[in-house]
Amino acid sequence: MTRQCRILIPTCLSLLTAVETRATEPDFTQWINDQVHAAVTQRFSQRSPSKQTETPSQDVGSSTLVDQSSAADLMGVALDLGKLALDRDKAPDSGAASVTAYAIYAAVKGVDPLNPQFYAGHRGWRQLSTSLGFSKGKPASGEIPATKDSISVGLKYLVIDKRDPNDETNRSSLAAVDRAMQDAVGPTAAAILAVRHVLRARLGLEESELNSVLDSGPQFAAARQKLTPQDLEAIDAALKPAVTALTLQEGALQAAFDEIRKRPQLSVGVLSRFEKDAAAVHDAGLIFQYGLAKRLDLTLNGGVELRRKDGRTLWTERVAGQLQLTVIPEGLFSLKKPTLLHLSADGKWPHGEKSMIRGQLKLTVPVKEGVELPLSFTIANRGEHTPGRDLGGQMSLAVDIARLLAQSR
Repeated sequence: MTRQCRILIPTCLSLLTAVETRATEPDFTQWINDQVHAAVTQRFSQRSPSKQTETPSQDVGSSTLVDQSSAADLMGVALDLGKLALDRDKAPDSGAASVTAYAIYAAVKGVDPLNPQFYAGHRGWRQLSTSLGFSKGKPASGEIPATKDSISVGLKYLVIDKRDPNDETNRSSLAAVDRAMQDAVGPTAAAILAVRHVLRARLGLEESELNSVLDSGPQFAAARQKLTPQDLEAIDAALKPAVTALTLQEGALQAAFDEIRKRPQLSVGVLSRFEKDAAAVHDAGLIFQYGLAKRLDLTLNGGVELRRKDGRTLWTERVAGQLQLTVIPEGLFSLKKPTLLHLSADGKWPHGEKSMIRGQLKLTVPVKEGVELPLSFTIANRGEHTPGRDLGGQMSLAVDIARLLAQSR
């Protein structure tokens, strides 16, 4: 058996096994395992349907009734593109952007935030995100009173995240995909040979001399310090075919990912809205997300809203729920992220005012990697500012910057 085969077999059997903390430096085989594992789990995590790029549900003019449990990895941008029916003036021009602590931390450190190893090692920083939204007011029209310009500032923290593939609870699911790795033998072997070629060229070693370096953790650690940025780019390019082969695996690999995506997530969020010439409105709530079945997610929101009126503090209790169905899975018809159908409802019970109950049907269509169009139709027993029944459709644009940048590489 050739040396490449001896390296390849343990590599294929452990590519998606969670990497444990080691007391010694990893040798070449372990290092290759870590590189591919980090890249595969990064792609899986970035495409999670639980990452919210739409404006927060409590923002004026938001296209969603229910908030998702997590945020886009780096930055998300959402814009209201307009009402699809009835009076356009009922919907204020609005939008929002969110950014994670991870994106800020990577910028401060001067590190590429899409580097798979850095991404895997700093998952905690992606649990905290902040958002900034705006809404442009509209003049009065008939029975509809004038609305004012407003901005909103929010924070969200992902308290429980069992959907992260690097979480210890997911090791058993990932260990079950060993058989699927056999399909990646060819691309992985080619990647190993290409990486060895880069190392030999940089270190000026013969094949036999390189073998002794790769078998020793400390020697390989010293050799890695000699690699230039161009060498690392060449290694990343060499690993891409193997990463693609692993990402596209069906069967056990997809089953493991489907199982992980059913795991629970719990977030806590706060949002403050500041309206021109009016008292601020503050909202706090919980977001829970859980997979009921393959491709079917349940999301629940609950919270309270505080506002000042006539010298008093008024409370508004709110609850919301959503069923999210994956209509077209990722990968089919060359779509990178699934097409989603949402059935949502929410209720608000403001102090001293009539309650508001709404229902919504929404379709989220991926345009390209990182860009989606949410199309929604909402019906309510009353409007935000009017007593009569309100209904209409809305279209928005949602952009996930991390996935957009990853696609361009």
